[in-house]
Amino acid sequence: MTSWIILLISIAFLAHQVWDDFKTFPAFVEETDSAKRRKYFRKMLIESSLKYGVAAIIGLAALSSLNGLINYPEILNAARMEKLSFLGSTNGELARIGWIVAAVFFIPLAATTIIPFIQKIEDLPKGGAVALMARNQKEAGWGYLLSLNAGIVEEIAFRLLLPLALYYITGNFILSYVIAALMFGVGHAYQGFGGIIATTVIGLILTAVYVLTAQLWLVVLIHVLVDIRGLVILPIGLGLMKPEEATQIHPDAE
Repeated sequence: MTSWIILLISIAFLAHQVWDDFKTFPAFVEETDSAKRRKYFRKMLIESSLKYGVAAIIGLAALSSLNGLINYPEILNAARMEKLSFLGSTNGELARIGWIVAAVFFIPLAATTIIPFIQKIEDLPKGGAVALMARNQKEAGWGYLLSLNAGIVEEIAFRLLLPLALYYITGNFILSYVIAALMFGVGHAYQGFGGIIATTVIGLILTAVYVLTAQLWLVVLIHVLVDIRGLVILPIGLGLMKPEEATQIHPDAE
């Protein structure tokens, strides 16, 4: 029963987020006032912290699984070792494969960070993740905070709590992680259909890394670095970063 409550609340939070983004994100995309943009970032940070951070911790406590923040959940581990037995019979063997998957994903991503330095902002879509890119140093500060927050709370919610609750409900190890990854993708619906597909794929890759290595901190770190790349580093290469006075119109809104 507890698992069903966690799942239903998670779906409700997700539906509210998608609906709220549908109503407010288009206006944010058109916003040029940096103070108002930072106000939107602050709203995102607070809501995400509560919906996916605080709520996830409460959910883990309700499932008596707070130790999952440090160690891979014991109830999932037997199924994990069974499903991944064709890759290796020990945690060490699986972890090595997981690190390889992480490297194959992250190293090319880091290498392609140079692309914006030879690309024009005009070549990119106006909305989606591009709209969240920092325009000045103050916004970059929010970019770091949003990246850190997303990496922590979203990985706890979508890589730990939801798969755990879904496993209690379905008893299916793979299905539990796939559904959680799909929900992760839907949570980025403001980026459009392409964004949902892209973030779902990233969610599945992070899931693979987590399941193979059994290290939550690793996927948190990767998630944080990926978001910092997108919100702070890429804007520099694209020439989006401007002096604060060029973008601030209403300082009182800060």
